[in-house]
Amino acid sequence: MTGRQGESWLARLALLVGIWSGIGWFGTAPVQAATRPERIPLALGFSQGIILRQHAVPIRLPLQVPFISPNTLLQVWAKARAPALTANLLHLSRYDPNSLQTTTSLPSSINDSGYFVMMGQPMPLAYGFPVVSRSQFGTTGIAIIGTFDRFVQLPRSNQTISLTRQVSASWYHGPRINGAFADSLLVWRQNGDSYAIWADNPTGIALSQIEPDMVAMARSMAREVPLHGIRRAAIHDRYFDNSHPTRHVAGYLVTQSLNLAPPGTLGYRVRDGVGWRLTRTISSVAAKPPPVYRRSVHDRFPGLESVVSSLRHTKIRVLLPTVTPYVGNLRDWPYLFDMVTAQGYLVSMQLTNGQVPPNTPETMDALGLSGVLGVVAGGNEVRQANLADRVPKRLTAPKATMAQFEKPGWVTHHLVNGFYRGYVTLSPQRSALVTSDAADGDTFVEFRLHDVPYGIDAYHSAVLAVQMAASMTQLG
Repeated sequence: MTGRQGESWLARLALLVGIWSGIGWFGTAPVQAATRPERIPLALGFSQGIILRQHAVPIRLPLQVPFISPNTLLQVWAKARAPALTANLLHLSRYDPNSLQTTTSLPSSINDSGYFVMMGQPMPLAYGFPVVSRSQFGTTGIAIIGTFDRFVQLPRSNQTISLTRQVSASWYHGPRINGAFADSLLVWRQNGDSYAIWADNPTGIALSQIEPDMVAMARSMAREVPLHGIRRAAIHDRYFDNSHPTRHVAGYLVTQSLNLAPPGTLGYRVRDGVGWRLTRTISSVAAKPPPVYRRSVHDRFPGLESVVSSLRHTKIRVLLPTVTPYVGNLRDWPYLFDMVTAQGYLVSMQLTNGQVPPNTPETMDALGLSGVLGVVAGGNEVRQANLADRVPKRLTAPKATMAQFEKPGWVTHHLVNGFYRGYVTLSPQRSALVTSDAADGDTFVEFRLHDVPYGIDAYHSAVLAVQMAASMTQLG
């Protein structure tokens, strides 16, 4: 794999596709408009139209997906038949607890009545049309399942949770990773059918958020009436087509709108039982040199200014580094994605060959992994890097000052099996845990301030990661 195809899904789940503004397009049978779902992640229902052709089990979908930023369009893959709900679905006996990078294949035999919707990692070329196929994303993520009761073959669970006054759900988990479950299944019965939310190694999602996010999704599914039918809706997104740059043009910014309607609507094509109309506008992105970012009072967070305004919407204290990978004379433009919630934020720092707005995916990644710089996060969006699960749990180095850590050879002298784990004093009031993989330089730094966690991931330099963490300054 090269470029972003080699990244874990949830290092990128927050980083998918531009902006969506969908109206729930599954309707209920003639019900007052006020009782209809106001907001449904539209792509969940439209994925190849497969769900619409499936009527064996009433369709329930979450009204919102909490771990997805509101400005992100979900990419999904759907099957009209669901796997049996068994312990084998979680691979509990074969799952390797030492690595979140362990992946499992989608069920090879999906031959039971029901529906299966997988939200996964889209590949760059999937952005040309906001629906993906089985071959266009990875096999880890979150799935929604609906099936007949007779296809549930799970042991009795000793952990339940109430979804409504009448409906309770049962938990099934894989091993703990960093104190949280990375592999989980939440199952409940409703009106003679069974539904489940499956978290299959969703790397990149903050592990502390997996369970509450699954519960929020399940409650929204259980409380609403089943969904069916089609009504008008629209989604909007954008992507950067830089597959054929020229001397004067870095690529093209493509903005597209997908309008959906019942089949037979005038002016709409039909695909898999869904009427659709796609419109695009294309504008060129000039090939010009990027600015030279320096630390200064006028540019406190070099290279991050395009996401600063969105970060003000979180309720927690926002800290950003004044030392960033963009400081210096880079030949490429800052390429930023952000996820902002009330209790957390995350900014992914990468490079691209053209000046594009934040949260704009590319169709081509010419820079490969060299263009991946790192992540800055706070609150419930702090996600420990995959490498942290392979580092020995004991410390491999004594507590160090910044000056000690920055000395040539300090990190390599304190490696155990190629990994570093130790505390670094960033300031008299701040100490951080540093974990680093010497093989590729990926380093994760985490510290707490007023009981709020903050994390910095730098892909190419352990020293830079610590310098970034030490420079974290409150956003005014």
